[in-house]
Amino acid sequence: MPFKPDDMIVGMIAYYTVNQLKGDGRILTLNTSLDRKVRPFVCYAEDDGMTYWTCLTSEKRRLRDTVDARWLRVPVESDTWGDRINISHGRSNWVGPIKVFAELSDKHDRWEGMRRPFLFGEGLEQLRRIVAARHGLMPSRQTIYRRAA
Repeated sequence: MPFKPDDMIVGMIAYYTVNQLKGDGRILTLNTSLDRKVRPFVCYAEDDGMTYWTCLTSEKRRLRDTVDARWLRVPVESDTWGDRINISHGRSNWVGPIKVFAELSDKHDRWEGMRRPFLFGEGLEQLRRIVAARHGLMPSRQTIYRRAA
């Protein structure tokens, strides 16, 4: 179920594909990969109508950053996340107007209202530190990024 722009809360998780986000010229990214798999993306910041998202993954790798799953609120019928949430890559971020992410959620997102998965509290702070440490896109940065080709 797609979400509406007024429903957006920092920490919410919505489902997209990398290709879907990269294919929309209104979204900026540092990501250079192509991927058609539907994945969970978490909104980790919002600033002046622009939202900042990064991809979560179930794939565990030795050097992959993780966040403690106790900060994740998921519906009972949700996939099992385990005790750690894997961050695909702290530098793989997408930035754009909330309206665009809401429109694109129509294709793959199945959650509705407060039944949607959320990352909150210290988990969200951990994620922001990971993104900043990997030189990902953060609201406080004044650099202009071009959409990856």
